[in-house]
Amino acid sequence: MTKTLTTLLIIFSSTITFSQVIVLEKESSQSLIEAYFSPLGESIGQGLNNGWVNTAKPHKLGGFDLTFNFNIVSLPNTSLVFDPNEIEGFSSNSLSPTLLGKGDGATITYDHPSGFSETFKMPDQAVQLNNLPIPTLNLGVGLIKETELNVRYIPNTNYDIKMLGQGSVNLLGIGLKHNLMQWIPLASKLPIHLSIQGAYTTLNTSFEIKSDNIDQMVELNTVAYNYNLILSKKLLMLTPYLSIGYSNSITNFKSDTKFNLGDGLNAVEFNIPNDIDFTNLGLMNYSAGIRVQLALLSFHISQSFSEYKTTSIGAGISFR
Repeated sequence: MTKTLTTLLIIFSSTITFSQVIVLEKESSQSLIEAYFSPLGESIGQGLNNGWVNTAKPHKLGGFDLTFNFNIVSLPNTSLVFDPNEIEGFSSNSLSPTLLGKGDGATITYDHPSGFSETFKMPDQAVQLNNLPIPTLNLGVGLIKETELNVRYIPNTNYDIKMLGQGSVNLLGIGLKHNLMQWIPLASKLPIHLSIQGAYTTLNTSFEIKSDNIDQMVELNTVAYNYNLILSKKLLMLTPYLSIGYSNSITNFKSDTKFNLGDGLNAVEFNIPNDIDFTNLGLMNYSAGIRVQLALLSFHISQSFSEYKTTSIGAGISFR
């Protein structure tokens, strides 16, 4: 992964002159970065937008739950490869793997507006990611007017993962769930619960790239938010639930791209900051799940249906 990212940062550097050959303009390099990295941000965003609820019924005042969720995002085939021909100024005879995909990197020709052409090869990738797990820890607290506050939090945590290298991650999410049945005349007599729910989550991660004389940080920051209408019905220990809603996520990519290649008079300085907001991913979501309550213990599983299908599995304690 480190070698792949190093190669990409060299390829993606904008308006570079090397042996009097112009490689890429800033706008072109950013379009290529987005095609390669954005599926990761989209899948993270979809994972963050799931696992917020397992029943339509809010906690009573003072009630609470503490639930561990494991959201498994299934990556569509479209997120594993990209077509360079769909990016203005680029052409190739083959598709190329994204950061999540596997296969030989495409040989791409870039036609500079000034008339120059440059050919380069994307990195080969030996590992494909078909599923992306997103763990979360949720706290729900009952408020007044049949409203529930939901919070997710991970303090800034350092990690050292072989595939990604060294880095850090932090997460903060907040949401609300409100019972709609109380505002519908005679609806309180019905044996169902109907609520509206919304949530906002930010996840910030950075990782260090070290290779040869390159030493720099890359940041991926994702903002995800969702709105859902939830219907549930309690049957003894079981609570089946359905939801329909809308989710969106935005990912920002940052890298200093500041390093030297070569020695002495032959050294070339790369000093081109990248700060890119990837295109929003807005999706309609449809989910179905079931919750089991055993005294204070609760367990649930649900499946969402959208472009990025997500399975959520969770367990925790719940009171009132």
